[in-house]
Amino acid sequence: MPPRFRTASVDDAACLSALGTQVFLEAYASEGVTPALAREVQTLLSVEAIRAQLGEAGRLYVLAESGAVDGGLVGFAQLCLGRRHALLGDESGLPVMELERLYLQQRFTGRGWGRLLLQQAEAQARQQGASRMWLSAWSGNTRALGFYARCGYQLLGEAVYRFEDAAYPNKILARTLRDPSAL
Repeated sequence: MPPRFRTASVDDAACLSALGTQVFLEAYASEGVTPALAREVQTLLSVEAIRAQLGEAGRLYVLAESGAVDGGLVGFAQLCLGRRHALLGDESGLPVMELERLYLQQRFTGRGWGRLLLQQAEAQARQQGASRMWLSAWSGNTRALGFYARCGYQLLGEAVYRFEDAAYPNKILARTLRDPSAL
């Protein structure tokens, strides 16, 4: 049974926080949870942080829920309209969308649900007027990098994600969502 998709509301903050924390730690705590990593996940994915983000203009979450009758949240895409990265170059002010996170519970990967969720996120970006979508992915997450490449995202370059005294190399990728000349 395929997933159901919808846009998040403030009532979804607790589920987003729990799922986000689970997927974040699965991806980034390969050597265990350090105090710095724990503080970072709590800062980014606390219920309070997500509630605040849900109230921001230009920011939205696309939810993927299990297709079962009482199915719950299994994934989400977190989007932010208008946030640019220097590696995107000058696009004459055309709107862009950042894919801040695309998280899917491990047990739902390999079913095509990640691709469906990404397509839903891209559709939302187009509805918001974005001509391109971009993202950063940790260089050590080869599975995610391969997924985005298969979905048509092209490598623009590298950047560093920093928190506390740690630095993590990231890849910056982007995909054109619509022909800029048609806007």
